[in-house]
Amino acid sequence: NSAPGIRGQALDSAGLYRVIVNTAPTTQYDLRLASAITPTEIAIGKTAVGEIREADSSDLWTFTGTHNQFVNVTMRQTGGTIDPVLRVFGPKGLIDEDDDSGLGLRNHDAFLSKLRLPDDGEFVIAATSSGGTGAYTITVAPSSVEPISVGQIVTGTVPGDALWTFQGNAGQLVRINQESTRAPDGSYPLDALVRLILPDGTTREDDQSGVDNDAMLVTVLPLDGTYTVVPNSYENNDGDYRLTIVSPVTQTLG
Repeated sequence: NSAPGIRGQALDSAGLYRVIVNTAPTTQYDLRLASAITPTEIAIGKTAVGEIREADSSDLWTFTGTHNQFVNVTMRQTGGTIDPVLRVFGPKGLIDEDDDSGLGLRNHDAFLSKLRLPDDGEFVIAATSSGGTGAYTITVAPSSVEPISVGQIVTGTVPGDALWTFQGNAGQLVRINQESTRAPDGSYPLDALVRLILPDGTTREDDQSGVDNDAMLVTVLPLDGTYTVVPNSYENNDGDYRLTIVSPVTQTLG
């Protein structure tokens, strides 16, 4: 029998960790801790191939990014029985993870859409499997960032990589509507979730304030600067949307 152990475990953050060993009272054992995985560099805009050969193991990939940059990270099964899982770490620890978002094609693939990088520096992708082994591809791609004006109507699809930016002023009242588009069968498949990223990197979001599956975020902008609208879905479902930004009132709050 092989010795028990934990293989390919990525640490969430810097700090002190404890290893607890449970054995029978008279059992002797050797405990070894090693950095057994050498990360492979992948550039933004590129796709690489990998293979998970042992259950519960991980491959590590690194890329360099900048503060407030948005990227999409995709891990797709290409062979075997692998069920892809993605975790992305920044200089300060875990940023996000995904198991089954799947780009609407195969829901066992992993997809982190519109991932905002919180810092400058090196980022680590831990590619693993929630079950099985096999080959996969890993892609890191820049998200598409487009301008949107107050009063303009734009359309898009979730999942997708589109982000929308507008200039706002402190004290300005805005309403952001993300409307689910009606499908040919008469349904509204997208359960819209709209997220607003403020110039300082904090976020506000809404899921159910609109009609039916629509999202409507009404908020007073706290800062002057560039705001980013991230169209998304509440339950990782697919669908088309219409996005509008309305500023019915502009006021300065004292």
